Amino acid sequence: MYDLERENRNKSKAISTHQPCKTCGSSDALTIYDDGHTHCFSCNTTIQAHGEAIDKQDIPAYRKENKVNTERFKGIPEDAKAVSFPNRGINQKSAEYYGVVANDDKVFFPYYSQGGDLVACKIRGQTDLS
Repeated sequence: MYDLERENRNKSKAISTHQPCKTCGSSDALTIYDDGHTHCFSCNTTIQAHGEAIDKQDIPAYRKENKVNTERFKGIPEDAKAVSFPNRGINQKSAEYYGVVANDDKVFFPYYSQGGDLVACKIRGQTDLS
């Protein structure tokens, strides 16, 4: 029989979240746990209490595959246009204001730096928003 109580006893608890990561420079992705280890949810680096870093290759494949790779982002396609999503309550004016655009099969939600530069984009399939 599965012993959930035993499993939970062996898990460390987060004692400080949203801390800066020295490995990747993230301002708020590091969590510190009560057993002394840390984990960065941006670069996926775990450092044990005794200082040993767990190689990123030790992360299960299913977690690697679902990570966003912002290095591949080449910008929003030129054929993308602002569109409304009435079933979600998003009108044309709102889409234009926030820069949400779509082409034939994808919807692009832009992310900008504090300086106003386009740095990333969340991309969803058109059917995801139906």
